Amino acid sequence: MLNLCRDHNRRGLMSLRHRPPAEPDPELPEDVVTGREQARAVVAALGALPRRQRDCVVLRYYLELGPPEIAATLGLSTNSVKTHLRRGLHAMETALSPTRRDTWEETR
Repeated sequence: MLNLCRDHNRRGLMSLRHRPPAEPDPELPEDVVTGREQARAVVAALGALPRRQRDCVVLRYYLELGPPEIAATLGLSTNSVKTHLRRGLHAMETALSPTRRDTWEETR
């Protein structure tokens, strides 16, 4: 009896190991359009930032550099980079918050 149970479990595990991966769910057209609108809003908010803030935010989140690397790249102090990042992110959050709120209210 014990051998039969073990054999059954082994077969079940082998079928799980050799099962093909699940197909990803197709994106809905509404999700694609919403994603594009949100991307446009982010690019517009980024474009509205002052040059130093925009440079710091892009280097931090697009190139994934840390504050010391950004400081070396731009020729600024690390504390100055942190200040520009904080101000830039706050400005973007303020610019994007109505968009986020509208999107959230539509999904309710």
